[in-house]
Amino acid sequence: MKRRPFHFLLLLSAISFWGCRATSFREAEIEAVDYAYRAPPVVDPGLVAFRFTNHGKVAHEVQIFRFRPGTTVELANRYLQTGSVPDSAADASGSVLIAGAGLTAPERVLIQAVPGELYALMCQFRDAPGKPQHASLGMVALVRVGKRLH
Repeated sequence: MKRRPFHFLLLLSAISFWGCRATSFREAEIEAVDYAYRAPPVVDPGLVAFRFTNHGKVAHEVQIFRFRPGTTVELANRYLQTGSVPDSAADASGSVLIAGAGLTAPERVLIQAVPGELYALMCQFRDAPGKPQHASLGMVALVRVGKRLH
């Protein structure tokens, strides 16, 4: 899947985040460990600021992108498990947060979460040339937008 350069997306995300300070939003924490994410499976609709903390021993990223309407949870999971998401299944937009081992990314990704949307989390870093992408080691997750059961 072709992505825009991450530095451009991070800049836009940071501008969006800081430009909306007066607006009410919720934070959702994404935590990385070697080689998985701990993230909320469901977020409530509205403005959500994703924060990324790496509790692992190696650097990780989180690519955050929205699946196109009509993509089921089952199909999205299949795409993520293979590490290959076709362009036809995902929006062209997305953002990337990066954090070294034991660090928290200073930026946030701010989204307007709409009920029914499905977001992918994916790390495509490698520990060294020739090593597998972290996504193929299980570093993928889905976040659905909808009301949580309280």
